[in-house]
Amino acid sequence: MTASAVDQRIRSLRPPKVLVDPYVAQGSVVEPERRPNGKIEQTLTVFLTGAECPFTCSFCTIINVQGRKSRCRSADDIEAIVRANLAQGVHSFLITDDNFARSKNWEEIFDRLIYLREVKKLDLKCSIQVDTGCHRIPNFIDKARRAGVKRVFIGLENINPKNLSGATNPHRSGTALV
Repeated sequence: MTASAVDQRIRSLRPPKVLVDPYVAQGSVVEPERRPNGKIEQTLTVFLTGAECPFTCSFCTIINVQGRKSRCRSADDIEAIVRANLAQGVHSFLITDDNFARSKNWEEIFDRLIYLREVKKLDLKCSIQVDTGCHRIPNFIDKARRAGVKRVFIGLENINPKNLSGATNPHRSGTALV
């Protein structure tokens, strides 16, 4: 069998590609956790609020995989996800946007989570991913705290401005940490 025939045979055995847009509301993922008593409980829900990035960093694979089209869930969508999970006893949420601080809807979503926590007295907490400049966005830190953000993952490519410039990443500078 020739090399090209082997390659063709291998390609024919591969399952077909299923194109799923992870930003289309298809429900959330509930992660199970085993408790010390052996019982498995659903404790964490993972979801995206949107896919968007105004930058064109040369090293970024996100736009190559997801595209540059901006897609966002509304505060109503997020509330529905949160309420459905709270009804199942899940109170922790991991918002997996690559940079929640740069989402067009961050404030609207935080305001809704604040409403659910402070007015409706619902018990929820979140983890988010942000960039090093999020503290410069007016009201972001205070609203994140009030919305129940307990854990923050901070994206940091490099603190050397020359390296960032070389990677066509002018929006983050080494001084953004200060």
